[in-house]
Amino acid sequence: MKKKKKYKSKYKFNLLNPSYSYKYSYIASYIYSNLYKVNYLKQFIINRNNNLNTIVLYYNKIFVKKKQKRSIKYDVIIGSGNNTNWVGIGSSKTSMYKTACNKSSDKSKKHIYNLNFMSNDYKMFKYKNYKFSLLNKSPNKKNLNIYNNITFLSGSKKLKLISYTKAPKKTVLKAVLHYFN
Repeated sequence: MKKKKKYKSKYKFNLLNPSYSYKYSYIASYIYSNLYKVNYLKQFIINRNNNLNTIVLYYNKIFVKKKQKRSIKYDVIIGSGNNTNWVGIGSSKTSMYKTACNKSSDKSKKHIYNLNFMSNDYKMFKYKNYKFSLLNKSPNKKNLNIYNNITFLSGSKKLKLISYTKAPKKTVLKAVLHYFN
């Protein structure tokens, strides 16, 4: 009689092998259940402790014309904060508005600034060609929306921002982040 040859698989873990199925199925189910529980807990903690306020700070449609084709790009800047002087700001440019918002909100959670607004009646701040100062007075309706939204996100006291030169909203945002970070 011929001896039966043992079947050797070229793979270490063969599912058809009965010894494998008994030993490793328990381990696989244990690992899977633990990973599932860990992921569930992470999602629960994120959903439970998600106290972030998000505001669209800047929105612009850019029309691009190439040869005979006309396309639209959306430029979006989103800020996020939780009233503890920490503010996250993210920006993106894409052809679809929804993806631009998603990308900028993800970037706002990565790029975080600690803003400490200090008023000084005698100091004038200069950033590129933009000049402004912060006064320790109550804010008025003429305050810039970007500045008001940033102070709302940071939770700090609103100070009066006076701009001496006209500038685009992006440079105002960069100037505030440059001096009060």
